[in-house]
Amino acid sequence: TISNIKVVKADEIHAFVASVTVGASINKYKTFEEALAAAQKTKGSVLTLLDDIALTARISIIDGDFVLDLNGKKLSGADSDHLIGVWFNDEREPAKLTIRNSAGNGTIENTSGNTSVYCQGGDVTIEGGTLKGCLYWGNSGKITIKGGTFSSLQIGSEEVPGHLDTWVDAIAQGKALAKDGKVVRADVKQLNGGLYTVIDHTHSFAKNEADEYKCACGVPCPHTDINSATGKCNLCGKQAHAAAVIKDGNAVTYATAQEAISNADGGTVKLLADAGEITVSSELKLDCNGHTIAKLTVSEGVTLESLLPEGYAFKSDGRWVSDSELSN
Repeated sequence: TISNIKVVKADEIHAFVASVTVGASINKYKTFEEALAAAQKTKGSVLTLLDDIALTARISIIDGDFVLDLNGKKLSGADSDHLIGVWFNDEREPAKLTIRNSAGNGTIENTSGNTSVYCQGGDVTIEGGTLKGCLYWGNSGKITIKGGTFSSLQIGSEEVPGHLDTWVDAIAQGKALAKDGKVVRADVKQLNGGLYTVIDHTHSFAKNEADEYKCACGVPCPHTDINSATGKCNLCGKQAHAAAVIKDGNAVTYATAQEAISNADGGTVKLLADAGEITVSSELKLDCNGHTIAKLTVSEGVTLESLLPEGYAFKSDGRWVSDSELSN
């Protein structure tokens, strides 16, 4: 006769620490390393932590395309360099890792105080969770930040062709980093002394103390909404365009006067700001609109008279200028 029987879940007997979901199939594993190896075999698989895990060695991810769901658990370990590294394989194809947290306060922590997640050639997307220890970006690869909390962030390379310069390039559209509830500028290579949390954010552009037209989050104004009458950006107020081409009653603005001249096609070029050196090589009308030109050169067949409306002339250093005085 058997007495005092207690029924327990299989999980309690086998001490599963992680599961891997592929489609409708879920397999459980006793070690993180076993689960990681399984997840790397199938694109789109989800490795979910079922318990807190203390790693005894750093993890190097060189292939695969999968999700690590912290699931409110803690993945920790001590390493003098980094805890998790995401790299590329022998064919230089990046390993792709997405970090998310579907429940609770999931954490990745390098208990030595060093880097928690290191990206060198890999493709890392962070949707949630807390990284205690630096998120470090080497001189290659890609990082996309859609959510999460970070103690520090660092880009290691100063000048690498094609490598993003600052963290604003990694932060997803409609998001920003905030510290103590206040948006911080992420147009830097290093952010220390966190915690920094990803929040929803709508850009608002203005001229800052450094005479830069940027949002408080560090994103530069794209100057995509230009007033055709003034050349000023409606988003930030900067004099973004220097001239407009007016033809058939329509105005199109351009960043420089020379660019407007090149696209005039017989129309009128109206200056919206003072111009530097410009060259006119085809027939058009030029409206200085109260602005000055540092140097004007015209090609053969173009005259000063032909550039101006009837009754107007050019003046230089206080005197009128005629075609006979032109060097060409």
